[in-house]
Amino acid sequence: VGAVVEEWRRLDVLVNNAGVLRDATLGKVTDEDWALTLDVNLRGVLNVAQACAVEDVRRLVFSSSSEVYGIPSEFPTPESAPLVVPDPTNPRWSYAASKIAGELVVTHTARRHGFEYVILRYHNVYGPAMGEDHVVPQFITRLIRDEEFTVQGDGSQRRAFCYVDDAVEATVERLNGEVVLSVEDDGPGIPPEDLTRQTACERIRLDEDEGPLRHAGSLPALRAS
Repeated sequence: VGAVVEEWRRLDVLVNNAGVLRDATLGKVTDEDWALTLDVNLRGVLNVAQACAVEDVRRLVFSSSSEVYGIPSEFPTPESAPLVVPDPTNPRWSYAASKIAGELVVTHTARRHGFEYVILRYHNVYGPAMGEDHVVPQFITRLIRDEEFTVQGDGSQRRAFCYVDDAVEATVERLNGEVVLSVEDDGPGIPPEDLTRQTACERIRLDEDEGPLRHAGSLPALRAS
């Protein structure tokens, strides 16, 4: 905590966007991955929250995630929805668990020490330099290469995405504002077929009825074996 405190003396508002994902939402999580995710995210938010208390920071803005809703039953998902870890034994949920714990740390440390806090639950932020281990750059890469790729399910499922510039704008606006807010687009989500078309470069053309996208049928099980 001491090292953290030295870095931001006399700050008024602190935005904590640091964290580790390590493919936790993609189902490809090793023991080392989930251990690192929990270690970095939990120790990080504990240090930051405690340092805010020591240095009398006025407001802490904490970056959470839509993953805290687990498998929600309502779309768009309201901020009042329960926070759920569907299966604590499955490393796939390590990131979600770290964010739920982070929200608890921020909320109760802020209340105890009397500083303000904001929790932002980002939904699938995408943009330049995000790396290729995410759905939008993977779709673009496969479209450019004219490769077939698979989407789990029948294509009727929808996801909400938020461009990084919009996420930054929303974050800046919340330097003063609501306590808990979901950061996403305002629509009902987007199906896989539309995502492939909207993320493609203008020089790529997909026929309305044909293309490299195929469906894999039912969604894979989310519980650990």
